[in-house]
Amino acid sequence: MVCFSRRTDPCGIGPDAAGKEVPAHEEEGIATDSFINGKEHHMDGEKRTVFRMLMLAAVVGLLISAGCASSKITAKESGEKIFQAEKSFSEAKDGNASMNAKEALAVAEAKLAKAKEAFGKKNYDGASMLAEQAVADAEYAKAKATTQKQRNEAEEIKKVNNALLQEIRRMTN
Repeated sequence: MVCFSRRTDPCGIGPDAAGKEVPAHEEEGIATDSFINGKEHHMDGEKRTVFRMLMLAAVVGLLISAGCASSKITAKESGEKIFQAEKSFSEAKDGNASMNAKEALAVAEAKLAKAKEAFGKKNYDGASMLAEQAVADAEYAKAKATTQKQRNEAEEIKKVNNALLQEIRRMTN
């Protein structure tokens, strides 16, 4: 199908110098400007699709190589993250997590142990990742324990208030 439009071609050349409408060609449902000034464009249909696929492959290849070329975590960085995980775990344990968030604390402890094991095997990237997860799990356990402690305190206050209300009612009757 051939139609006329005032679109620019893919190379950015645009309408002809006189500002006349440039014929456009549609192929496979994708609007393309295959004709410029009555001549077929140098990159039409199938060639353009191949070019796009090659460009996509090149971009994906660059992204993959950039990911593989990223710097590895050093033993020092990994050790610091494990230290932070141990600190977070201790704080959570000291903050009533062992009583009010046993499951969450156990998850943090397991990940900390796996981080130490990975560090021992010189898998610093894995150790670092596990240590970060252990920190997050320990913080979650700490928050969960704090929340449970506050719920327990609120429940006690509610019981005291109910007892006071009953006493007031008994005295006024």
